Amino acid sequence: MESMRWLFALTAILYLKVASPASSVEFDEYNAVEIDLNEEYKVSPAIPPEFQKNVYFLDTFDKPEEVAKRWIKSEAKKPEAAADIEQYDGKWRVEPMVNYALKGDLGLVVASANRHSAIAAPLSRPFKFNNSPLVIQYEVAFQDKLDCGGGYIKLLTNEKHDLKKFNNLTPYSIMFGPDICGSKSKIHFILNYKNPKTGKISEKHCNMLKAPNSIFQDKQPHLFRLVVRPDNTYAFYLDRELKHEGNATQEDEFEPSILPPLEIVDETDKKPEEWDEREKIPDPEAVKPDDWDETLPATIVDPAAEKPAGWLDDEPEFIPDPNAIRPDDWDADMDGEWEPAKVENPLCKTAPGCGPWSPPIIPNPDYKGPWRAPLIDNPNYKGKWYPRKIPNPEYYDDKKVFSCVNIGAVGFELWSLSKNIYFDNILLTDSVEYADQLTQQTYTLKADKFSAEGQSWFDSWFSTASNGKSKIPTWNEIKKYFQENPWMYAVTIAVVLLPLVLYCTFCCGSRKSKQDKESSARAKKTDEVVADDAVEAEMAEGAEPEEINEDEESDGERRGVSNQEQDQEGDDEERNSQEDSTDSSAYNGKDEESTSTEAPDSPVAGAGDAPKAPKRRARRD
Repeated sequence: MESMRWLFALTAILYLKVASPASSVEFDEYNAVEIDLNEEYKVSPAIPPEFQKNVYFLDTFDKPEEVAKRWIKSEAKKPEAAADIEQYDGKWRVEPMVNYALKGDLGLVVASANRHSAIAAPLSRPFKFNNSPLVIQYEVAFQDKLDCGGGYIKLLTNEKHDLKKFNNLTPYSIMFGPDICGSKSKIHFILNYKNPKTGKISEKHCNMLKAPNSIFQDKQPHLFRLVVRPDNTYAFYLDRELKHEGNATQEDEFEPSILPPLEIVDETDKKPEEWDEREKIPDPEAVKPDDWDETLPATIVDPAAEKPAGWLDDEPEFIPDPNAIRPDDWDADMDGEWEPAKVENPLCKTAPGCGPWSPPIIPNPDYKGPWRAPLIDNPNYKGKWYPRKIPNPEYYDDKKVFSCVNIGAVGFELWSLSKNIYFDNILLTDSVEYADQLTQQTYTLKADKFSAEGQSWFDSWFSTASNGKSKIPTWNEIKKYFQENPWMYAVTIAVVLLPLVLYCTFCCGSRKSKQDKESSARAKKTDEVVADDAVEAEMAEGAEPEEINEDEESDGERRGVSNQEQDQEGDDEERNSQEDSTDSSAYNGKDEESTSTEAPDSPVAGAGDAPKAPKRRARRD
């Protein structure tokens, strides 16, 4: 038990050490940030990205003081939300990633769960879509395995917005990013499109962007990039890989379609009365045959059926139970007339059947049913009628679908069941080349670090072991694996304690039981001289032993048993204590010898007039 107490203590220390939280930067105020970082995170990245003229927004979050000046946390309330969650009171922090962080690399983190969280920052200068592409790029990592929530970004319109009042109704041009709830996930690409003819703005949802649910579970950083081009095409990249490319003017790319249909159905068009849509018609020249009898039934009684021999017509299939007894508390006035329960008639068990016999019903071989004329091709068939289409009076052809895009700020307006959603390296630019350069300086370094260190020691050991190699995990690898999989604490305790408990239960207990059995066996079968043997030797030499009282003699006689009886009672004797077994065995051995020499007044063979042996039993010391 002492070792088990030590084991529990060591396990608790291990848990506290491995599960200790990392340092962070609280972002609870709009223009103030408390910096409390480890020394290695108080420096800028090794390769800081350059801020060029074709960049409209870039934030790597590596300088918390500047982050606090740029980003504004919303104080708004969400319209029509429940009173306890209507406030955008979710907290934000600036801190490194929990796992596999680059030295000096920080990010913006959602620090609250089950809360509305909103934060926004203005662009360095407004963006107006013209003849250059728009590249939207940022990183997101769901560090706590997201089951319901999102990590999408909103590009707010270039209007005079009070970012402290930023909420779900704040106008935006584009919303882009991942979202999930339950098993359904999607990548949002929502365009607030302005109809060039009516001026009406409506949401157009792109349904073509897909991503695996694993991005919400693997805790890795993922790079999302959306490129919209002046020729109405767009492209979606995930982790530097092209996932979808399409044309916004195609009918199936957005819902509802961005461009209206060229033609529409004429609502005034009506089907002519003489229009025949029947492809087949009954043959008008067909005549019912004379022998067609529609009155015949579909089924008839089998005329060939015969009642089986031994059928008991007068015996019911069920009879009242002859053994049933009416309950004593049965009240005929309240319960009605009592009737015994029905049981199967025992006579019917051996007979083919009981009760009235009737022949079976079979299909009527002469049945034909109602007569109908056969179908033939309709000579007047004109096909399926559809109303005609006319030119759409509201049709327009937009050569620059994305020209409606104007951006003045970026923001995150989220609801999530999990916290620790990590955002980093947010970029708006019109240069794909610069976006690629930034990717090499930021995300690629993270991806390479994760590839080198991100695989858990368990997975690494399993993969190397399957190839015939082995790898001893380091303390940091074990620590990271336990942080990512807290259930391993329970597994470790079970794996360590279960063998220990089994060992103490079976091994230690079995050793003591075995020792008891061996001692008992030695007490019954050993030839070693004991105290009673010395008394027998004195009797053989003629010495008269001390008398014992009657109680002791009676007790000795009750205890004296033969060797055969002793063997039969061996199993019971083994369960006695070592001291009782030894005393009983020694005393029994003395009784056996005494009994064999106690023949009354019998001379010893060949001894002549030798004195008779005393009848009295030697007293037990």
